[in-house]
Amino acid sequence: MAEEIPEEVFAEIVKQATEHWNHDVQLQRYVIAEEKKAYFALINLDFEQATFAKSRICSQYARYSSWKDKIDYALNEINAAAELSGHNFDGVDPAALAKIKAGARSAHQLLVEQLEYVEARVKEYRFAIEARAKYGEICQILRKMENIVGSECYNDNIQNYSSWGEWESAGRGFRYPVMIYDQFGPDRKVTTVPANTSAEALIRGYYKFGANELNIFRALVKIIEMLENDYGFVLPHNGNV
Repeated sequence: MAEEIPEEVFAEIVKQATEHWNHDVQLQRYVIAEEKKAYFALINLDFEQATFAKSRICSQYARYSSWKDKIDYALNEINAAAELSGHNFDGVDPAALAKIKAGARSAHQLLVEQLEYVEARVKEYRFAIEARAKYGEICQILRKMENIVGSECYNDNIQNYSSWGEWESAGRGFRYPVMIYDQFGPDRKVTTVPANTSAEALIRGYYKFGANELNIFRALVKIIEMLENDYGFVLPHNGNV
């Protein structure tokens, strides 16, 4: 025998459909049918890997008046739990992954948000590994090259006055600041890139011009690669010059 929807539940579904779509009977019927399907999907839902969070998920989806919204919320959380428990994130050290997941649980209650946190941190982790392997040996020369570029800025509108207030000349050279990526806070503005800046932070360094950005270190890498590929240039001492 097919499952029967409780009268009070069905009555509420009909009421909401009628109120929201009072000028479209066909749409009312469609919404009612979809809400009935969502109701049965929810009461027969298998929480699988999200069993540990079942009570919280149920209390949270109770906020929604639509059964479709309820089942969508529950499924999103269950799918996120499956991803978090079943995805091995190839190439990520298990200890590092465990630390990332612990950070996700500390920062977020919703499993969907935990999954987004983990995926973002895993992306950062993989980028760091790749950057260290690809750029680690040329960081020193990249810093030197950027310092030359950044020191060649000039502003003709700067008015120079002596210490006693007498105008001396117009125009002045200055060191353009470079923005260094910081995963734990706002990007840092520096005029001298610290020698201990990691490869992954360095390669993301950029000059900011209002709303625009110039990825200076990526540009310098491309210049080095062009010199190597087109002119046979070879960096001495692995770039540590």
